[in-house]
Amino acid sequence: LVGNDVIAHDAFGMLTQVLNQVQPHKSSIVLVGDINIDSLKEHKSKNRLEETLAAHDIYRLNLPPTRITRNSATSIDCVCTNLSTEHLRVHVLETGLSDHKGQLCELDI
Repeated sequence: LVGNDVIAHDAFGMLTQVLNQVQPHKSSIVLVGDINIDSLKEHKSKNRLEETLAAHDIYRLNLPPTRITRNSATSIDCVCTNLSTEHLRVHVLETGLSDHKGQLCELDI
């Protein structure tokens, strides 16, 4: 492993450790953040994230582009959960604060 692969390997390891401790099968989980893994393109990091989440019965919601620049449109911000979409709604918002759009999550709790 070199460079970004080492960072990704460490990040997936930490995510796995946290999910093992939280025990998602016993809890409602919503993970939100800028993960810098584009869900709009097929690549190794996207597949690894999906596999890591799936091992804990968590999935990443499909979002439209959340970061738009002059040269690209990527969906690198994420909302991941083990909740049914009946109990969770996500809105992507134009905040004007940066080149990232915001995500507003509504939960029925």
